Amino acid sequence: MIEVATNITIGLVVSFIIQIAIFKLYDINISVTQNVEITIWFTVISIIRSYLVRRWFNSMKGDKQMKKYSIEWWKSLTGPQIGNEAEAMVEEVLKKWNSKVKFTWARLPDTKAARMNMLQAQPADYIYRCGSYAGFIEVKAIAHTYRLPKANLSQLPTLHKWELAGSDDVLLVFHYFTNEWRAVDPRLLSTNVPSWDLSEFTPHPTVEAALNSMGYFK
Repeated sequence: MIEVATNITIGLVVSFIIQIAIFKLYDINISVTQNVEITIWFTVISIIRSYLVRRWFNSMKGDKQMKKYSIEWWKSLTGPQIGNEAEAMVEEVLKKWNSKVKFTWARLPDTKAARMNMLQAQPADYIYRCGSYAGFIEVKAIAHTYRLPKANLSQLPTLHKWELAGSDDVLLVFHYFTNEWRAVDPRLLSTNVPSWDLSEFTPHPTVEAALNSMGYFK
């Protein structure tokens, strides 16, 4: 407070003296009282300006310092960015498991990212093989704590087709506001509903725990 008060006082005095000199150069004749009033006005405006600028920069600084994976951080991201973050967490686990002799995986081409949509739609995000198990892994990131809209899983009929052929697929759902993962067997999801209630599936704190709950990755 002492520093602020000193700064304002010095600013008032300096401004008052400078105004006297400048007004004389331009033949502006005003009284000492008027000069004091003008100085006070400029000082008040300067204080308001400094306050607003400081608040603006503090706001931008606060956005940059948001804790990663906090609710505020997730809210600041776009839909594609949220999806990329979820997939990055999944890939971290898959890369870790890739050191196992009996496990391998691959990222399937992203049709939406392909130029002019020249690639055929893929059944899922990833394909894996672990011992006698093989199938697809589809990752979905949603804000809701347990409900997945049907529109978010348009490839469900394709996954059902693959599973009829013996594929062991996994739907990984990331509830990013609660930082929880659910691993779901797509065979348990009906295609005749507008959304799925996933509350019956156990939530897990990590990707690895969710994947392990399926029993495919041992």
